[in-house]
Amino acid sequence: MSRRDRWGLFAWVFGALVLILGWFHIYTTTRAARHLDRVINRWSAEFHLNSEQASRVRAIERNFHGSGNPFLLRSHSPEEMRAHHQEVADTMNPDDRERFLKAEEGRKNHR
Repeated sequence: MSRRDRWGLFAWVFGALVLILGWFHIYTTTRAARHLDRVINRWSAEFHLNSEQASRVRAIERNFHGSGNPFLLRSHSPEEMRAHHQEVADTMNPDDRERFLKAEEGRKNHR
């Protein structure tokens, strides 16, 4: 195999790898965005979020959990999770805040 053929083969393999990783990145970030939309819509109905509160919660969630990038996985301690839930709850009305915190505590116990 000539040097030119080896470089050509390398270019095809490298290009295929870049395409696969690029597709995977787009797929996972899009999937995470759709999941976040579903969660925000559910919380909006369940905890009576107005559009401003929903936008704030969306920003909090993206900041804490990330965009779904599979190459930047995040892990959080239980204390960080509690602080995050409290931050989300602080955007809500007092009655909804308490229900949200109880619901999240219940979810944590079932994981």
